[in-house]
Amino acid sequence: MTYDAAITGSLLKSLTVCVAGTGLASALAQTLRNLPNRWRTTAFVLLLAPAFTPSLVTGYCYRDTALSLLPHPWLRELLYTAIIAGQLIPIAVLLIWFAPPSAVTESARHAARLDRLPWRMRVQLWMRFHANSLLPTAAFLFIASFQEADLAALLQANTWTEWAFTRHVGGLAVGESLRMALLPALLQLPWLLPLWLWFSEPLDRTTTSNTVRRPSVFLNILSATWMLIALLIVCVIPSIQLWIGARQGWPALLAQPATWRELGDAALIAITAGALALPTAAMLMHYSQRPPRPGTPGRGAGGEGRNGHSIRLAFLALLALPGLPGTLILGFTLLAFFQTPPLLWAYDTPVPLIVGQALALFPRTVLLLCCIQRWSSGTASHVLQLSGGSPDAAQQRWYRGVMWRVQGQTWLAIGCVVFYWGYLEVMLPSLLAMPGVLPVGLVLYNSLHYGRISALGAKLVLALLCPGAMVLGLLLMRRGKIGTR
Repeated sequence: MTYDAAITGSLLKSLTVCVAGTGLASALAQTLRNLPNRWRTTAFVLLLAPAFTPSLVTGYCYRDTALSLLPHPWLRELLYTAIIAGQLIPIAVLLIWFAPPSAVTESARHAARLDRLPWRMRVQLWMRFHANSLLPTAAFLFIASFQEADLAALLQANTWTEWAFTRHVGGLAVGESLRMALLPALLQLPWLLPLWLWFSEPLDRTTTSNTVRRPSVFLNILSATWMLIALLIVCVIPSIQLWIGARQGWPALLAQPATWRELGDAALIAITAGALALPTAAMLMHYSQRPPRPGTPGRGAGGEGRNGHSIRLAFLALLALPGLPGTLILGFTLLAFFQTPPLLWAYDTPVPLIVGQALALFPRTVLLLCCIQRWSSGTASHVLQLSGGSPDAAQQRWYRGVMWRVQGQTWLAIGCVVFYWGYLEVMLPSLLAMPGVLPVGLVLYNSLHYGRISALGAKLVLALLCPGAMVLGLLLMRRGKIGTR
């Protein structure tokens, strides 16, 4: 496979996921809006389950299947595309769900249909109506599928990421690898503009209660079918295969004393990178998305003008830019950056990996915080903060308990998600990990290239259980702290 063929294959798959995924995400979002509230939470959990299934799990399940499909490359590409679409479409649904309101109302569209406007004006009206929702969704699906590298290398898919990673591991110079990644980075740049417009909308214009249309039987069947297929391909089948392998591999795992050190390395790097990414993203989000003060158009809550607001948004975009082209391009860039003479002292330290993971986590954290802000009620939090100034001890205890349920649990969930992303990162450790530092994700990822082994299944199950055990420990500590007051 040549470089041009790899780029072409990636473009075709990304455009397929972009077009088909945008339609499916729109149908899923409309179906979720039509559901009763008592069913909507369960539907969201089932929808988001594939998005949080790591590539190590799907790679463990389908690695041998992909090797058996080498004589039938189109089947292997179809399998890879289906898995990627199943993992990315749930995030696309969130982009539609939390999209800013359209500049064109439903009544305006209805009036346009009654007036029988020319087709060109209808197309323009349709594009303006969906500019804040479908265009960012399509952009996200293209970028995320185009830069995917973890599963592509395991399934040997016809993508530029698999081509570049295989050549780099085979001994290609860092400068040459970075030069090969320049064209894919440039191809992603135009797609960043719709995502930036989605993010930069003021919070006071954003609403999640878009117009609920008449339920469509076809859309409901399509949405339910896709959710079932995604759960089956991405979650159910890999989980069954993983459990079967883990049951047979526990004795071999217990004979590997290095496992606990690998788990500790992964947790320590994830905590450090998350501690850099999450507070920075939260602080910049707080200062860059303040709603305008009533009666003072163009001025923020602190009295600053549009220039100050734009500068903070530009600074946030500047920090998010390194992680947007993907972990493979980011890894190549940092690898070359830390081999320059001024920074050569840090090359054989954990600094490149920690910096890389923090930069990779930053745009994901910003997206997560933006969705949380658009979902939560700022008025309720403000009222609770005002009630915290009471000198009464009983009211203070009530205030702390309510604030924990309103804000503390949300921030704990955000921190756990950011830690989970960093803990299971595999591409950056493959490129930037110093000798002697072996995160468990890196060990599993390297071993999976040799096939599915039972001991790997047991180690992967143990690696997935550790974050849950840490969260459970934090909750028990919190409950014990409350009980002693």
